[in-house]
Amino acid sequence: MTVYYIDAENGRETNDGRTPENPKAHWRDLFIRPGDVVRLKRGCTFHGKIASPDGLPGAPVIWEDYGDGALPVVTGAYTLKPDCWEETAPNVWRYTEWIPAEIGNVMFDDAAAYGTFRWEPEELSVTGDFYDSGNGKTERPKTARSKEDALYVYCTEDPGRHWRIVECATFEERTLATGKNHVVIRNIHFHGGGVHGFAAEAAEDITIDGCMFTCIGGMAWDKPLRIRFGNAIEFWMGCKNVTIRNTTIRGVYDSCFTHQGFLPFPVPEDITFENNVCDTYGMAAYEVRDQVPLRTVFRNNTCLNAGCGFAMQGETLPRRSEIWPQPMGHHLFIWRIDGPTEGGRLEISGNVFGAAPNGSAIYSIIDSRAEEQFIFSGNRYDCPDAHTVFWNGAYREEGL
Repeated sequence: MTVYYIDAENGRETNDGRTPENPKAHWRDLFIRPGDVVRLKRGCTFHGKIASPDGLPGAPVIWEDYGDGALPVVTGAYTLKPDCWEETAPNVWRYTEWIPAEIGNVMFDDAAAYGTFRWEPEELSVTGDFYDSGNGKTERPKTARSKEDALYVYCTEDPGRHWRIVECATFEERTLATGKNHVVIRNIHFHGGGVHGFAAEAAEDITIDGCMFTCIGGMAWDKPLRIRFGNAIEFWMGCKNVTIRNTTIRGVYDSCFTHQGFLPFPVPEDITFENNVCDTYGMAAYEVRDQVPLRTVFRNNTCLNAGCGFAMQGETLPRRSEIWPQPMGHHLFIWRIDGPTEGGRLEISGNVFGAAPNGSAIYSIIDSRAEEQFIFSGNRYDCPDAHTVFWNGAYREEGL
């Protein structure tokens, strides 16, 4: 086992990184093996993606923090130069430096405020509106973005003076972190990913502990339908033995946590999502879709402000989605499940469900036989909304 130390401020590529006194500046050229530990220094910001190699059973690859201060930040956001704006029309400003990837989200002053995504330049009308002339190319090769594509922001004065900091989250990388088998990530802050925070396909033995995910998602997914997307933590095409705990997720376009995929794929199993705080997201804290998982728990989480935040800016509610005009913005959103899973069981217990002003605490549009595989106990519903739960095809005022 080798322990590596990564320090964005004092590290050198020529260092071996094996002591805090001799750190590397980045992890990109490490040859990481099962059982190795990669430690990122607190107080540092790292640009790029954690693409973890596989560990082995009992010898995971571990990514974690060291030192003092705030959690280390892994970011996909560009901080824009304040002197690179030109006015192309009254109150419409073009960023003159080329941004090499499609833009899904714009954040102002350390995410104190978000820009409002506009699909067409004619829609720019209020300070903070933004338009990327390359939007809608998300699922195409990155080379589809031309040198003429640019970011436009509506502002009553030069954006470089109006805001202290302007950041944009892009599709330069689809994820800020990924790992397929036997990976642990703890005490790292992931910020400003245009699509997903962490995502993995057919993964096994993944732990995310004590992390933060902020300002995630917002990319154009279907321009004709005006649908965007992006999740904080997504497992695709099956997952097994997954634990997400003690993690804060705030400011997500779609869902804080989801497992999904095209059928048929292996049933997700042995998933624990507990002691997390999910706050301000457009779709759900937990999006359950395609299959009821096996031996899965969603326990002791605090879920706040569903259907709020930048995902709803500029929208005529209900927000555009694949189920439009049904409402969007729930703490638990359960859909695309046509029948029960053999042995399926999802325990939802001890959670606090706060406001969901544009949706419901729990919203299920699945087969009623599959609903029987959801076990509810000890949840608290602090929802001021008129309808707390949509279950078995009808609204009900009380919880489950």
